[in-house]
Amino acid sequence: MPFTFQRIVHPVIFIALLIGCQPKVGERKSLQGYLSGLESEAGKSAYLSSPFITAGDRVYLVGHQDGSFPPLGWHIKGEMGGIWDHPIKLMDGFDASISINGNSQKFCLDKAETFINYPLGNKHQFTWKQENIEVERFQFVPDGREGVVMEFLIRNNEKVDRILNFSFQGN
Repeated sequence: MPFTFQRIVHPVIFIALLIGCQPKVGERKSLQGYLSGLESEAGKSAYLSSPFITAGDRVYLVGHQDGSFPPLGWHIKGEMGGIWDHPIKLMDGFDASISINGNSQKFCLDKAETFINYPLGNKHQFTWKQENIEVERFQFVPDGREGVVMEFLIRNNEKVDRILNFSFQGN
């Protein structure tokens, strides 16, 4: 095969991009880390008890902006919220909570203080003020796939290490 400039440059550029995109050892990037620079719209606190949707071309998630899944809909009264792979309802919703060091007291993630909409998904922000813990739930639905991608970021803002237990239960 004859030597060409493109035969060497293209693989070198590809390898350089591949190496440049790898996280440093021990460094993890959250899904939410990719949101910086994207346009977003924070919802007003007065609308936290109103519906939101996260949709792809196959699946969609419908709940309230506070992160809860109350009965929604008039078409089929109270049955239109949750996670849908139309025409099949996969889940009525889910419950998520955290507790500390096995303590029976738990913080339910169904009363967000902030809701933020992005072009590709949305985020709920929760604060457990008593324990100085912040939680962000980000979700999006990829097109062409039957699924919902969800990430919970939990921040312990205390200066001491604590064991945080996370619970997720589909309904």
